[in-house]
Amino acid sequence: MVFGAELLPANVNRGPDLLRSNAIQGVIVYLDRLHELGVEGVTIAISYASYLPSFPNYQEYVAFYKLVMQEARPRGMKVNVEAGVIFSGTAFANINISYVGLTWTRYVHEKECMVATIVRDLAPDYLNLGAEPDTEFALLRLEELKSPQKYTEYINYVLEGLDRGRTKIGAGIGTWGNIEHIKSFASSTDLEFIAMHVYPTNGEFLQRIQTIAEIAREYNKSLILDEAWLYKTDAITSS
Repeated sequence: MVFGAELLPANVNRGPDLLRSNAIQGVIVYLDRLHELGVEGVTIAISYASYLPSFPNYQEYVAFYKLVMQEARPRGMKVNVEAGVIFSGTAFANINISYVGLTWTRYVHEKECMVATIVRDLAPDYLNLGAEPDTEFALLRLEELKSPQKYTEYINYVLEGLDRGRTKIGAGIGTWGNIEHIKSFASSTDLEFIAMHVYPTNGEFLQRIQTIAEIAREYNKSLILDEAWLYKTDAITSS
């Protein structure tokens, strides 16, 4: 069991803030405090399309993340990279990029390239291809993301021929998501782990944690819970 936390100062949604000369110092301070608390691993969001040569200031982002890895390793921390999607156009990102005109074919191909490059450059211990298909759909508006079959095809396309090295690859859902995605990922791919995000704890969401864990065990997959934050909202009903 590895207890980890998100390395927020290195979240790519911070955009140009990561390219400032003092950005790595913020990462170092954060890593030191986590280490003092006994945290054994960090999750870093390096989201689509930031790690592609076509992305503005791409080489500077690459250099930054190489420095981050150089700081995390000597502290004995495991590193998990979340290769989701930049939250462009929302309050959660300091980057504005357009996904207009993006096709499923292009997305899948570019994610394959991006993942291969991250694994080659950074060699994280774990890489999460995506754990919220519904959130990806909300950002990209690609209908294929809703389909467990299509998402599974995307995973297998990325994995085919990928030189994983020491990196374990996974994918998953939020506990509010479609369980059929997990069944398909576990039974029809050679992912090493199933990823899970936990926010709401009301209703059936706590039970879904156990359901996802049981599916992972059935297919001999490890389980990574790489996002679990307190989420104090509930359904509002009216009479």
